[in-house]
Amino acid sequence: MGVKPFIRWAGSKRQLLSQLRAYIPETIKTYHEPFMGSACLFFDLQPERAVLSDVNRALVETFEQVKLHPKDVHDFLGRLEPTSDFYYAVRGFDDSALTPPERAGRFIYLMRYGYGGVYRTNMEGRFNVPFGNLSTGQLPGLEHLEAAAACLANTELKCTDFANALEIVGEGDFVYLDPPYAT
Repeated sequence: MGVKPFIRWAGSKRQLLSQLRAYIPETIKTYHEPFMGSACLFFDLQPERAVLSDVNRALVETFEQVKLHPKDVHDFLGRLEPTSDFYYAVRGFDDSALTPPERAGRFIYLMRYGYGGVYRTNMEGRFNVPFGNLSTGQLPGLEHLEAAAACLANTELKCTDFANALEIVGEGDFVYLDPPYAT
């Protein structure tokens, strides 16, 4: 049916897609997802027009880079090894020394092999999730990233909170509002 998400994300509703589809209207002017995470419903539906948003700047940048430069992201991913030692080395990379496609590749890699698909940073804003395991599947290949880029072609990506994201919703739009859990 749709395209599989290219990142792993804690709280994803991928297992519930068949139930969620029952609530989707036949006609959607613009699809909105203010807590995009892995955007599994977006990729499943492949709407013609969409606005995906999140407050997580690294997540939004990763989607932007896959949309604009899937080959560059893939080329960087191809240099990363799926091992615990390599995971900690990649986790320690200085983001400011990486190009935007490299930062996106790093993000995809860390989310694939980090514990539970969790995104967490320390007080300095550095990603600090421990290594999970290698049974979470392979990194996305070029064909997968190009398919995701094609889905994202007519999609606006915004780094903003959900309240701002909802201000632009209009008549005939559909909003998939799957907020994170309260802490």
